[in-house]
Amino acid sequence: FNGAKMWQLGWYTDKEVALGADGNNCWEGEMKGLSSYANGSINGIVLLKIPTAGTDDFYVNFNRKSGINAGTQEGGNQVLITKRLSGTGYATSSLMSKLSASGSYSIPDTSLVVKVQSINLSTNVATITVSASGEVGSCAPATPPPTPPPTPTPPPTPAPTPSPTPSPTMPPPTPTPPPTPTPPPTLAKTPKPTTAPSTPAPTPSPTPSPTNLPPTPSPTPAPTPGPTPSPTTLPP
Repeated sequence: FNGAKMWQLGWYTDKEVALGADGNNCWEGEMKGLSSYANGSINGIVLLKIPTAGTDDFYVNFNRKSGINAGTQEGGNQVLITKRLSGTGYATSSLMSKLSASGSYSIPDTSLVVKVQSINLSTNVATITVSASGEVGSCAPATPPPTPPPTPTPPPTPAPTPSPTPSPTMPPPTPTPPPTPTPPPTLAKTPKPTTAPSTPAPTPSPTPSPTNLPPTPSPTPAPTPGPTPSPTTLPP
């Protein structure tokens, strides 16, 4: 299996590196073959994925011809570079380059160069640099910008302590006056009633007899004078 197929199968996820996954588009280190992974003697990586701005992803692996991979027919003991369409589903893969020590390959649609610094068959290690120049040490992490000093946080303004409202002063209770004992009533002896003398009966006054007055004389009719004949001659 080439690098593209091994990545798709997910057999070596604990020894894979994808550039750009952590914001770093550069890598430098040791790459080992499949047989080293199979026997557990591995400190480096097995696969490297390089995404591009185009439609393809590129894969790098060390095709060490030993152990379970002793029967490989092409590119034995070389660093192989393959490509396939971006994605995780089925796709046709293509072998793009077979690199020996000091060999390099520029990844299309990127500014990256894959360079094999050395291949040590006794330790089953290929030392590789993937960077803009491909040179050793060119993949040193960039110096991050200085972290600005933290802005001092002003101390929090203490919340005002409310003045406690004094408890109302209660006037002393008015003493309850002791009840004045009511003196027992003095029973006065009721004097015996004095019998008053009976009121004498009134003496009736005699009604005087009426006095007989002399009779009123009958009125005397006054004679009416006769009328004076008209006309009356008055003196001149």
